[in-house]
Amino acid sequence: MRARSTETFVTAAESIDARKQARIRRTAEVYLAKKARPFAQAFFDVATVVGDRVELLVGAFE
Repeated sequence: MRARSTETFVTAAESIDARKQARIRRTAEVYLAKKARPFAQAFFDVATVVGDRVELLVGAFE
């Protein structure tokens, strides 16, 4: 979930840059390893909220 009041500089989706994506991926890998699923595949969807508009980006990191 990414929320912004306005999209003056970048969109909510654009604010999830490569560094943030890598951090989220690493967190998911640690979580899956602790849950005894080290080879599970994960995919990431992103929900953005700007004002009263909600958008779902399926497979956002692909």
